[in-house]
Amino acid sequence: MKEDTTTDEYFTVVCPNVRVRNALVRSGITTMPQLCALSETQLRRVYNIGEKSLKTVLEEKAKYLAATALEEENI
Repeated sequence: MKEDTTTDEYFTVVCPNVRVRNALVRSGITTMPQLCALSETQLRRVYNIGEKSLKTVLEEKAKYLAATALEEENI
């Protein structure tokens, strides 16, 4: 059976700021793959994501992509 991955599991590690996580969820962004599919311009349009929050989101997105690439190398 496939494990259920909830929003909290995805964003607890990726987005430590609750306000930012809530803004993303309200915009329909609930998983890391969804977040990674968005460009910086698209993220700027998310309500309640300012410059400081955007910087945090982009840093966490980069960390996630790097970790994903490492996992794929080890397969």
